[in-house]
Parts: sequence; structure tokens; C-alpha cells
Amino acid sequence: EIILAIDGSNSIRESDFFGPLLGFVEEFYNVTRSNTRLGVIIFNAEIEFRIPLKYYSEQDWSGMVEALRNRRSGRNAVCCSFGTPIAEAFDLAYAEFTDAARIQLLGGVRDRYVLLISDGRPRQRKPQDLRRVEYLYRTVPTAASKL
Repeated sequence: EIILAIDGSNSIRESDFFGPLLGFVEEFYNVTRSNTRLGVIIFNAEIEFRIPLKYYSEQDWSGMVEALRNRRSGRNAVCCSFGTPIAEAFDLAYAEFTDAARIQLLGGVRDRYVLLISDGRPRQRKPQDLRRVEYLYRTVPTAASKL
């Protein structure tokens, strides 16, 4: 199971978000196995699953990404508003991964990964959230940003 947690804050240029970033998300399907559940969290002023965690055909995945591309403005715009709540995005992913009903439906716990795509430091309100994010900055290799 893989959740892509994507920064949709106002520090991300709209042309980058709707161009190369969503292009990466669409192509990401091709590097996964067919029995991999995928989902996308976009975090900014809102933190929510924009593509639910489940199995997709290649055509369905492309359709979901295209639906994101079509949400450039208005109340349901996916980019680019204030805020970079990284810890809250991880909380949402954790809640999804540890949902008892989902685990039972899948027949047990599976390998779970969150791929974080962000350009900067998070906005945090609570000290415990800041400590979690500081831990991530110390332990996640920065070489990954060069890929």
C-alpha cells in the first residue's frame, strides 16, 4: 500500500503542480505492482484524500489524476493555498493504514509506505507535531530529493 502525500501549498507554483507533479503521480502507477493499493493525500489549508486508497486499473488511475487536473480553481481546488501541515497529512495516512475494518477486509496488515512530496518546512501549531516533523527531517535522506 502506498500513499502519495503531496504538498499543495501556495509555495508550489501552479504550473509545477498541474504539470510535472501530477505527471509524476500519473506515471507512478507504472512502477507499482498490480496488487498495490494506491492513494493520494494533498495537504495545504485542507488535508484530505483526493484519490482514495484502493486498487486501480491503469485507466482508472489516469482518470483520477485527470480529475485532479480539472480542479484548478473554486471551492474544491487542489492547489495552491496557504499551509504546509505535513504532520497532519501523516496522521491521516496513519489513520487509514490502521483502520481495523480495512485491515480485516484485506486479511491482515500489509507493507505500508508514505511518499512525501514537499518543497519546504511545515507549518505546525503543536509542539508534538513539530517534534515529529523535526525527526523526519533528521532521519529521511535528502538524497531522495535529487531523484
